[in-house]
Amino acid sequence: MTAPQLNGFITHYGNVPFDRPKHLIPEFLETVDKCSWARTPDRQMTIAGAVSALIQLYPVDQPGWQSKYPEVFKLVMATVRAHTAIPDHPGWVGLHLARWFILRDSGEVDQILKLAGRGGETGEAANKALEVTSSLFPSFKRDVASLRRAERPMVTLQ
Repeated sequence: MTAPQLNGFITHYGNVPFDRPKHLIPEFLETVDKCSWARTPDRQMTIAGAVSALIQLYPVDQPGWQSKYPEVFKLVMATVRAHTAIPDHPGWVGLHLARWFILRDSGEVDQILKLAGRGGETGEAANKALEVTSSLFPSFKRDVASLRRAERPMVTLQ
């Protein structure tokens, strides 16, 4: 895969949940394994998010993937471990965004909204991701709107 193909794989994998291109996962993992540009520090949390989402979708396949691409799984574990100590790192935005693209789970959008509320560099990255992704993906925009509505306190009329 080229860099645009790798990005396209992540952003479009969950477009049609009942027809996900599972056959492309080995090529994705191979690219991450063999291409240094796919493992740069600015991509590591996004890759970790994508790999963890794929494992969540296909847990039965993890052992085979892990034995064939052990360096990818070492990178993912090391990346998440390193960032766990830094909860306000902007990389968490990329992780949750990649997981949303693959899983289409509003819980990932909720995590990005929480990061947006933290302020600083992480909050800025989260707010930018919310804005840009909402403008490009209507389903993401719906998730954001739904979660923001749910955050509002209910008013009872008397």
